[in-house]
Amino acid sequence: MEIIVPIVTPLDEDFAVDEKGLRNLVDFVLDKGVSGIFVLGTTGEFQYIRNKKRTIEIVIDEVSNRCPVYAGVTEFTVEETVYQIMEIQNLIKKPDFLVIAPLVYHSNRKLFRHFERIEKFLQIPVYLYNNIGIITRKLKRKDIIPGIVEQLSKLDKISGIKDSSGNIKYFKEIMGFRGEKFKVLQGDEGLIRESFLLGADGIVPSMGNIFPEILVNLINCLKNKQDEKSKILQEKIIEIRSVYLKYGITPAVLKEYLKRQGIIKTETSFYKSNNLNEIVNQLEKKIENIKKEV
Repeated sequence: MEIIVPIVTPLDEDFAVDEKGLRNLVDFVLDKGVSGIFVLGTTGEFQYIRNKKRTIEIVIDEVSNRCPVYAGVTEFTVEETVYQIMEIQNLIKKPDFLVIAPLVYHSNRKLFRHFERIEKFLQIPVYLYNNIGIITRKLKRKDIIPGIVEQLSKLDKISGIKDSSGNIKYFKEIMGFRGEKFKVLQGDEGLIRESFLLGADGIVPSMGNIFPEILVNLINCLKNKQDEKSKILQEKIIEIRSVYLKYGITPAVLKEYLKRQGIIKTETSFYKSNNLNEIVNQLEKKIENIKKEV
């Protein structure tokens, strides 16, 4: 099972991408033994980053073939998303995969036709991104209907899906479409162990930004069939996540923690909270205690 870290996007005080901080973060997580980097996901505040192309370029350059790079190219219209795809495909050094959250087509009706159309000019394989939390429109169903996932899984350039719905029933259903070409990734940290036992191909945990060791240890325990230890580690991951997830400001919390560790320079984020320091104080204490325990 792969560990693909959806990295935060370090910013300076003017909300421009902090190149040095981004490079430091890439090196930090890779040195801890993770399998891949996902740049410009939800944790990376993709909705707000101005120079996405440059952000992806920096990550690819710093990774320097040490692991696969997954690059988010989601925009808020079909035209903008297509333009972003073309921009990234024109890079000299390209990411290994593109990641698209089909925000525009979450009625599902036009989704297959859309991907069938853009597949004609796709040069880089695509992972779908199922995340109902970023769908702001009022729709009866915000996730990608499993039947549509099955259809999309048969397209040559669709290589997999990252599911962040947190719905294990849904996850089990789309696992039925998993195969040699179509991979299924779990985006909910609370479901890592259960997803591994179901045969998932990887996890995409935001906690990998700040505590990648515990995730590496959990996967190693699962691979070595250390059942009791894996249960404990999964519980500890849920404990850590509960400190900050409920506030809805995950990128800001992760950045403040990374700043305190000296990995990035500022905690600048598009997410705001008056009690950020209090949350991160709790997080630091929780992680320190867990490190001692496990």
